Amino acid sequence: MKGFSPLPRLVASIEGAPVTTGVYIFKDAQGRVLYVGKAKDLRSRLKSYLQLNHITPKIRHMVSRAVMVEWMETASDLEAFILESNLIKARRPPYNVMLKDDKRYPYLCLVLSDPYPYLELVRRPRDDGSLYYGPYVPAWAVRETMGLINKIFPLRQCRGPLKKRVRPCLNFQMGRCLGPCAHPIDQGEYASLVKGVRRVLDGKGQEVLKELEARMESFSQGLRFEDAARVRDQIFALKRIMERQRVLLPRERDLDFIVWREEGGSLYLFLLVVRRGMLLGEKGFALEPQEGMEAFFREYYRGKEIPSKVVLVPPHTAKADLQGWLTHLGGKRIRITQGRGEERILLSLAWEKLEQFMEECRVLRERAKALLEDLARLLCLCQVPRRIETYDVSNLTGREAVGSMVTFLDGEPAREGYRHFTIRTVEGIDDYAMMGETLARRLNHREWELPQLMVIDGGKGHLETALRVLKEKDVEGVEVRALAKEREQRFERVYFPGETEPLVLEPSSPVTHLLQRMRDEAHRFGISHHRRLRKKGQLSSLLEEIPGVGPRRRERLLETFGSVEAVAKASEEELSSLRGVTPSLAQRIKVFLKTLNG
Repeated sequence: MKGFSPLPRLVASIEGAPVTTGVYIFKDAQGRVLYVGKAKDLRSRLKSYLQLNHITPKIRHMVSRAVMVEWMETASDLEAFILESNLIKARRPPYNVMLKDDKRYPYLCLVLSDPYPYLELVRRPRDDGSLYYGPYVPAWAVRETMGLINKIFPLRQCRGPLKKRVRPCLNFQMGRCLGPCAHPIDQGEYASLVKGVRRVLDGKGQEVLKELEARMESFSQGLRFEDAARVRDQIFALKRIMERQRVLLPRERDLDFIVWREEGGSLYLFLLVVRRGMLLGEKGFALEPQEGMEAFFREYYRGKEIPSKVVLVPPHTAKADLQGWLTHLGGKRIRITQGRGEERILLSLAWEKLEQFMEECRVLRERAKALLEDLARLLCLCQVPRRIETYDVSNLTGREAVGSMVTFLDGEPAREGYRHFTIRTVEGIDDYAMMGETLARRLNHREWELPQLMVIDGGKGHLETALRVLKEKDVEGVEVRALAKEREQRFERVYFPGETEPLVLEPSSPVTHLLQRMRDEAHRFGISHHRRLRKKGQLSSLLEEIPGVGPRRRERLLETFGSVEAVAKASEEELSSLRGVTPSLAQRIKVFLKTLNG
């Protein structure tokens, strides 16, 4: 790619861009969208992409593939922001910044509509009378909090309307549930548990802590040591929750605090999530600076509950656009400020956290760089690989075969680069042919960035298959190595092109661990998809065990209802409305699937 020049057609289209606000779209020769951006001055922004020495390697690679650029003029910056966001969401361009965890962060929901309320984890609050606490950042924090609350307050842990059971579940035996499904429970006793949960989640855990300490003391004086030990464990759990729920603001307020800094070609941000005056979560982000703050706001806040105030320090030049975007998403006025009064205390904490996060990123980056340099030396590579793709094939006696591809960038998993390939052309067990099909279909996607290194799970035969496919597809610049698993007395081995004997890896070497990690991730990713396919096939074939349901009726049922689960939920009237399904057959289907599901 060094020394390439943008195509004349691309340069000509950029020269014709207007000097107005709008959204631009880079496309490749097949018309696929590569990148979407917005600008106050389309012509000026697009011309900056022709200055190849001043753009990042990723964007330079995008420009090398682009053959044309289209644009849409807008009446305002906010309109451009909204249009850009909608296009990115719809087209998912490969070169746009996508946060690795742009998912919805979870909430704890206390469902009050049931006579016996319960806690559950949800991703989106609803207006249903339940109480919502969160969001918890990162996501694992809510699971830990929920588990600790269950240790203190034995609410029922089953979801939905309470179903009567002859025997309560294991949670009752463990003292984690009062068992209202099987035993009569006093409503007042249960209500006191719910009240305790609310007090803890509202940040009033100190009151509950004093009550528990008094109860433990009472049990100890009464020589009820087992009960005292159980309450002691509850006190430890409550203290863990209170440590996470630091009350930092004197008033119950919802705020997000974001501090940021550009350094070393990266944009670093640190986020503090404060709800009801309590710190519920914190997280750092490292982004490429060309899209920067606008990309973060676009990805992070889409589909989330937005507080009425976001503190952003230092101030950003796009503040008005960001504020308009949040107001548009939240359906209410959202303010972006620099913080004042007691908020300054949180800002100092955020700056301290940002410094720690940046130092962690620097250490990890240096460690990854050294590790990849060692990998390049060990595998005799022509360059240090930034992008590595690892391949594996999973099958059960040749059925439901799946090829998997996982991508590592700078030594870390890049899950947006994971792909499955359901094997279509190979009959029976033929690992070489399956690997060949997987690689051929991957290389047919010219729009995907090529790796510097491909690691194939297998031996010499798998390596030769990969080299043959690369030659057939006329792909150059990609090096290939095969990694053979440890067997009997032989350690992990790497096969090289043109070499008869493999390189035996040192078991304790960090490079060996990196190769194993990539291989194991490809295997895990492939086997999980293989199991889903196998389960789907097994469930579908179960329909044929019903007397009167053959292959054609099974296909008709699945085409109409979509899945075995949907067939089980359908009424007898809905089933009998299908051509070839009589009322008596519909009844047999319902009885069979009901028996199957217990």
